Formats: sequence, structure tokens, C-alpha cells
Amino acid sequence: MSIAPLTIPEPTTVGDDFAISRDITFDLPIHDWTEDRLSRAPFVRSVADLILKDKAPVIAIVGSFGEGKTSVLNLIDATLAPRNDLIVVKFSSWLPGDERTLASSLFATIAEGAKARYVIPGLTRELTRFARLLAGTVPKFGETLKQFLEESSQVNQLSGLKGILGQLPVRIVVLVDEVDRMDKAELHLLLKSVRGVVDLPNITYVCAFDKKAITRLVAENDLLYSQLYLEKFFPIQLALPRTDQELLGRLFDQRLESICQNFRLVQTEQEKKALNEALLEIWHSSIKRCLSNFRRMALFFNALQMSLEPVAAEINLFDMMILQLVKMISEETYQFIYDNGPLFYYPRWRITLWLERLHVDDKKEAAIRSERLKAYFGSLPPATKELLTQLLSAIFPTVDQAIRGERFSMHVQSEDAAERDKRIYHPDYFPRYFIHQVPSGMFGRAEMTELITRLNAEPDVQRVVVIFRETVMHC
Repeated sequence: MSIAPLTIPEPTTVGDDFAISRDITFDLPIHDWTEDRLSRAPFVRSVADLILKDKAPVIAIVGSFGEGKTSVLNLIDATLAPRNDLIVVKFSSWLPGDERTLASSLFATIAEGAKARYVIPGLTRELTRFARLLAGTVPKFGETLKQFLEESSQVNQLSGLKGILGQLPVRIVVLVDEVDRMDKAELHLLLKSVRGVVDLPNITYVCAFDKKAITRLVAENDLLYSQLYLEKFFPIQLALPRTDQELLGRLFDQRLESICQNFRLVQTEQEKKALNEALLEIWHSSIKRCLSNFRRMALFFNALQMSLEPVAAEINLFDMMILQLVKMISEETYQFIYDNGPLFYYPRWRITLWLERLHVDDKKEAAIRSERLKAYFGSLPPATKELLTQLLSAIFPTVDQAIRGERFSMHVQSEDAAERDKRIYHPDYFPRYFIHQVPSGMFGRAEMTELITRLNAEPDVQRVVVIFRETVMHC
């Protein structure tokens, strides 16, 4: 059989009119080369060469969640499936549900793919036996004694399967996705399948997974052992190229501009300049570390849009963006901020909040606040602490003061400027940044429905505001 040269279409280049709606708003993998925006061709070509030229039995594609592993498997499928020297089958390893079902489903999928192209007597039977062998099962109770006695030894089973697969004039490529969603028993069975395929002719497994997730599953308390263990089963591990930082930056800018237009925020040139300068200051140190791929960026902007819906005109956009990033990194820290407002805003700016003060003396209050903040951040893992303190220092002067260890000064922060700019550290505006938590945190479904009905019945907007405030204050 003549083998045609490998052809991979040139991916669409990224232009100024790059469409972000699908890539950002919808966290969906791509399926063919017309959708590629990340120049994945060199990576896919390297995988294809390992299959076609080196006849590699096992290939691992590793990358973090959201890096595009499923998209790459789809592009491999789109590239190799049309060829007449390969049979490509796709398998999602998290669907079966348990290890026995996984074994039977995996090899049934392989059998179906092969039989769609060739008449192969006995293939389904031998693959079923091989699956049963890997799962460590025997025929179920109720099957005849003859069936039980007909079960071959392991050597005979492997020999029979090798003989049938050796007759295939083409190679079977099994694309296995979602390996990092398996439980420990399912992973163990898949690894046995991978180990077994080394001795079988004409089969290549291409498995995609997050390496960190798999190593924790193998041995959470000994990651070095886990890595060495995985190398035994996956001697070829190809790391996905990281998403281009320039492209991510452009996507970030475009999506942010869309949100600003939608909510009519940051409309003057002066406001745009101030926001850009504030973002640029922490983009490289913090933001791009959080939003490292399309999925992370999609989650961020979806959360930001939801948080802006009820309060867009009542908050500072930069502060809300940073708060949502903090929530993505650590829900615990987000809740800590919400539950400990006086550590982050200045109660002394409003006489009605003086009972919230940590001490009547300003300097002692600042010292107590810094001590408590240091204690909390000190309890976090070092990498998380570094990232969170960088972000929170940008929107909370109290955090900046605590981290830097600067001496207290009453003249550092301007109450008027904080109120004018609707900063989160002003006591009047702090609650607005968390207002979307009110329904889930303070009301049940029936109570919320009753409140909304009551508010809708009021013809006067001011009366609605009064009722809402009274209800919230008494909860």
C-alpha cells in the first residue's frame, strides 16, 4: 500500500479582526483546522510523525486544564482519519463509570473502528477476552461451565490477539481523552492497557491528560515517585505549547472593551488611561499568571460580567476585576474579605461604623489590622500568598501597608478620592462589590421570591430602595 505524504493545512493566522466571541464566551474545543488560532500545526505534525514513522505504541499529550488538549486530539483526528493507512478511533475515558465497563468500552470501540474498514473474524471476541483479562474478571455467574473452561490462559489470549492484529494492513490509532477525570481504579486499568499494547502490533495510544492531576492520583504524598511511575507507561510525553501571551493580551483587551461598552464604563480618555495604567502595572506580575489560557479567561470574564450586572454604575471597574481574580484563585480568601470587612475598609470614615473599629486609637487599630492580615496570608501556601497579596495590595491600602510593613499615616489615603472613585476600600462602597451574594447568602428561594414580589408591587422607586435596605439590615 502506497503511503501518501503527511499534509497538514496551514492554520488561519491571527489578524486584527480576530473573533473572540466563541473562544472566550464559550469554552468549547475546536474540531478542524479552519478554527485553529494558535498555530498548532508543528505540534500535531510531531505527533503524526511519531505515529507514522516511528510506530510509537504510546504517546502522552500533557497540559494543564484548559490548555487545549481536546482541541489537539480533534486536530490529530482531522489530520489522520482521512488517511487509508490508519484507522483512528476516539475514546473519552471518563464516560464508562467503572474499570470493568472502561475495559469493555475501550476495546469494543477499537473493534468497531477496525470492523468499519475490514472484515476481521474473531477480532471482537479476542479484544473482549483481552479486556476481561485486564479487568481481572472471569465469565459472570450463570454462564455455562463450557464457557468458563474455554477461557484461555493469558499467554494464549495475547497470542491469539497478536495474530489477529498482525493481519491488519493498517495501524489503529486510539485517541484517549479525559484521562485526568478517571478515578484510581480506572487509571490503573488504563495503564495496564497501555502496558499491554506495547506487545501488540499495529496499535498506538495517544492519551491526553493533566500531568499534575495524574501524579496526585497515583501517589499524592510522593509526586517524584508518581512521575517516575508514569514514565514507565508513557516514555513519550509531549507538553502542549503554552498559549501565546501576546494573543492572550489582545483577547483580554478586546473582551474588556466589550464589557466596558456593554455597561457604559470607562468612557472618557482620562478614565481609559487610568485603567490601562493600573492594569499594566500588575499584568505581568499577576493577571497573566491567573488567565493563562482561553478557559481561564472565559471563566474570568463570565464571572466579571455576572458581578457587574446589578452594580456596574456603583463600583470601580478595576477593583471589581481584581476581586474576581482573587475569587478565581481562592474562594476562601474571597469569603474572608467579605466576612472581615473592617480589615479592608476604614470604619473611621463613617461615624455609623465606629463600633466596627478594631481600636479607638488609629495607630493601634492599624497595628491590629496588619497583624491579623499577616496571620491570614501567612497561613496560605507560598505561591498563593504571593499572588493574592500582589493583587489585593493593588485595591486595599490596608493590605499593602501590612505586607510592606509601613508605618501608619492618617494622610496616606484620601476619603474624598476613595468616595469619588467608588473604591472598594471605602465603607460606603465595599458592600456593593458583594451584592450578588445577598440572595444566596441571606435568603431562601421562597423568601427571595416573596421579597421580589413585594418590591415589584411598589410604584415608587425610592420606596423600593427603603424596603430593600430595611430587609437586608434586619437579616
